[in-house]
Amino acid sequence: MSKPIIPTPTEFFNQVTALDDKLAVHQACNTLLDDLTKHYTVATISKKLTAYKKPFYTYQHANAEINETIETKNGTNTQHIAARLLTLSDEQKQNLVIDRDQRDNARAGFNEDGDIREVETPGIDISAVVKKSLECLGSIDPHTIGAGIINLTGLRANEQNMPVREYSNWELIIERDMVVVDEFVIGFKGISKKSNPDDAQAYHTRATLAPAQMIVDAQKRFKSSKQVLAIPTSYDKYLKGFRETFAKRYKELFGDTLSTIEAYDDNGNLIEGNGTPHKGRAFYACALRAILKAGKEFGDSASSKYIQLCLAHENTGITIKYLGRYDEKDFINPIDADIPANIKGLGKMTTAVIEEIKTPAHTAEKVPTKTTTEKTAKAKKAPKNTFDIDAFISGLDADLQVKFGELMNNESSLTNAVLALINATKQKSSNGLINAKKVTVSDEVAAIVKAIMVYNGEQTTVTNRVVPTYSLINKISERCLNKTIAKVTVDNWITANGDTLHKDLEAFTIPGGLYNSMWNGKNHRKTMDIVIESVITVFNRG
Repeated sequence: MSKPIIPTPTEFFNQVTALDDKLAVHQACNTLLDDLTKHYTVATISKKLTAYKKPFYTYQHANAEINETIETKNGTNTQHIAARLLTLSDEQKQNLVIDRDQRDNARAGFNEDGDIREVETPGIDISAVVKKSLECLGSIDPHTIGAGIINLTGLRANEQNMPVREYSNWELIIERDMVVVDEFVIGFKGISKKSNPDDAQAYHTRATLAPAQMIVDAQKRFKSSKQVLAIPTSYDKYLKGFRETFAKRYKELFGDTLSTIEAYDDNGNLIEGNGTPHKGRAFYACALRAILKAGKEFGDSASSKYIQLCLAHENTGITIKYLGRYDEKDFINPIDADIPANIKGLGKMTTAVIEEIKTPAHTAEKVPTKTTTEKTAKAKKAPKNTFDIDAFISGLDADLQVKFGELMNNESSLTNAVLALINATKQKSSNGLINAKKVTVSDEVAAIVKAIMVYNGEQTTVTNRVVPTYSLINKISERCLNKTIAKVTVDNWITANGDTLHKDLEAFTIPGGLYNSMWNGKNHRKTMDIVIESVITVFNRG
């Protein structure tokens, strides 16, 4: 049987919008779904349908019967009925869930039978990957330059490769920019996956795994390439053009080096390299964690927050997914990069004076060269008895620096941020003194479970969430309260509160809720320490 000619999304849109009959629209959609089913896997069909449905979301037919009004997270939307009809069948949806679960299990290190695989994979030599990435910066091939920059900065492939991107939903075109902020810090304008245009157009700073000036210089050469100048502003067109050739080149360079456990057989032999630009972003996150822990004495919680700011994630739950792509112990030989230990200057920039990094002979003096939000004022001598903010920040422990960074990144004024931090510290200390004598062990269990559930509520990805088991509660208690809690105490508390807890966990879409004993092991074998530190951060917030 010959393969049918399947229309492109644009061809199908033109074909269906020309139809003036509701039944004819149904038939056209069913024909497309049947043709796709005959020749593609469910996972591929699911991806392809996204492009087919997209134009119908904003199109209204002259015949009102062919439109429908639905509720969305942004309110009501009137759209063509094809947007709803182009969907997987119930059976296909079930198969897709099974397929995704199997892939998630493989990524976590489980075999098809659900048993953990004891596979010795080669360690990832951070210094070697950074060295090779630096070599990429000197290439004349833009694909090679881009591969190196992604590994050293953690930028998404489209952020790195698309100098200009159009956002049709905002009716906005953003011209991306990269500037030097400090020796190992860049500012980048044009972050993807932001919920509003202001954040998408703002500069966000991040630490780099190589001197920032080298990266910015390479990026300028990248953007001057004829191939890059020809990249369209449409994200969909970019995916079908430059992105495809870039992905192939990246795999040639780092496909083997950055492979994860599912690419190896049980004897530890590489079957086929699966390193991708997305894993390059995960490499950056994991390499940064190794540097922070080895050279800056950061803990898990502080490291996660630091990396969250660098990757411009909305919350640490997203960051945890990147940190979980590789076993932490597999990252060896961290580099000695002079990244800042203070998080105040990371994340969204509110007032950004971009400083030029001078040559070694002039490193004692940095000259402001560009301002993104205001003109550079002439430097004034600080009056005596002024508040030394740098000394204040340096004197904070890692967790308080995290809190201060959050206050600053919420665009609080410097004065308000300092006062809020002082008040929060006083309040925390006062609460501790008031409650120290009347807190029971059951109260402590309740507080830990509450922190776990608050953490769950902050996660946008279901698999980031956890079930409050005795093992998890006790580990948090040991780290946070420096004490072991008896299992019978936890069991009694859970028995008394089980119904409510079970319903809440099911509401968080954890299958089986409180009684899913396999959930934590399946989804957090590599990331449980990070989850525990994140829960402790919530616990300490009160």
